[in-house]
Amino acid sequence: MAERQTFKTEYSVVSDIGKIRTNHEDNFLTPEGQSIGINEINTDNPRIEFGGRIIIKYCDFAHCAVADGMGGHKAGEIASSLAVSGLKGFLPTSSALKKTVSEYTETVAKINSDINEYGQKNGECSNLGSTFSGVIVYCNKIVAVNVGDSRVYVYNDNNLKRLTKDHTEGQMLVDLGVLTDEDVDSLKTKNGLTRYLGMGDVSAGGLCFVSDALNIKDSDIYLICSDGLTGCVSDGQIAEILSGYGGKSLKDICNRLTEKAFDESLGRRAGHDNITIILLRFASVPDEGKERKSFFGKLFGKKR
Repeated sequence: MAERQTFKTEYSVVSDIGKIRTNHEDNFLTPEGQSIGINEINTDNPRIEFGGRIIIKYCDFAHCAVADGMGGHKAGEIASSLAVSGLKGFLPTSSALKKTVSEYTETVAKINSDINEYGQKNGECSNLGSTFSGVIVYCNKIVAVNVGDSRVYVYNDNNLKRLTKDHTEGQMLVDLGVLTDEDVDSLKTKNGLTRYLGMGDVSAGGLCFVSDALNIKDSDIYLICSDGLTGCVSDGQIAEILSGYGGKSLKDICNRLTEKAFDESLGRRAGHDNITIILLRFASVPDEGKERKSFFGKLFGKKR
């Protein structure tokens, strides 16, 4: 049986309206249940930052998420708000990770139906929708879940790995072998979404991508973000910024990633979209019981 560990978890969130948009359609859910209200981020208040530290024991459940709304003014921000509010009160009913993941994706599928129903009842929001990406932390493991093109990455041992899968026309054609990763950049509709929250009645299995469960390791950094980041900053550039973590705070890294997406060298792409970034960093906490046992064992150990 694997050792049950406790992790001190630091998190930081930066959400910014960007350089072009006049409304903010992103939202997020922190591990402590914080999110933003509709229109809380605007041209007068373009950026919001959150951060904190929590202790996560083996039997503790935690999760966080990013939602990127679409549908224009008065629609996208409603969809992303519905997405995160629908998950705020989620708690597992099982001590098994597999069952918890199943319950979580079923909740996401219910949110999908709720957003679709809202659009049908409110004509001015008939085309609303939202992407979603989140992580579940339970039993010293972490699982990524996504719908759309918001992403989750893990960074450890100087390596950045994407855990989610984009639901886009470009990715679909790559999966089918029609295009290569290099060719897809020339496709005008490459970013067209093939799945999103608000599409209607879709089963959890047909809606969500679910990653394999990973064991949480000391010093792991997880990145959850909207495509306001990944549409401008490459995976290699993200890895380079994370590699310079050193003694910097996660807040500094979040802001560094955001400013990279706003870099004028990107031309028309610079800051063209809302951007939301969550960073999580795990640090293992020594088992005090074992430390005490070890200390007294040395103090009162048998003499040779």
